[in-house]
Amino acid sequence: MIYAKFWRRIIAHIIDFIIIFPVMALLFVPGSISKSLALLFTVAQGFLCFLYTYYYHGKYGQTIGKRWLKIMVLTTNGSPISFVHSIRRNIILFIESIPWTLCTIIAISRIPTYQYYTLHGHVYNQLERSLRPE
Repeated sequence: MIYAKFWRRIIAHIIDFIIIFPVMALLFVPGSISKSLALLFTVAQGFLCFLYTYYYHGKYGQTIGKRWLKIMVLTTNGSPISFVHSIRRNIILFIESIPWTLCTIIAISRIPTYQYYTLHGHVYNQLERSLRPE
């Protein structure tokens, strides 16, 4: 069995991130409408990376990025992993997402509601002012 090199694995993860990032970014849009939606979609983002990897590893033995680079996740006997193996393998992704998700939820919940609705416009105006010539 030939193992994929470190840099090929990193490139596969980068490809997977490029694929999943637009979906994660779209989950920010409803969050700008309501503070409670922002909290809900923050949790959804926490699950998204885990579910993407879990599903593709369990169904095909490789994510899209791994498929493009011809990398496959196999069991010790050389067969593709099952959904049970995938959950065992990828549970660390879920555990890693918990601190990010909790910190984001805490940060959003501490913003007063009246400030939350003006946050997006305020940040844009501040950026625009900083880019104006003196």
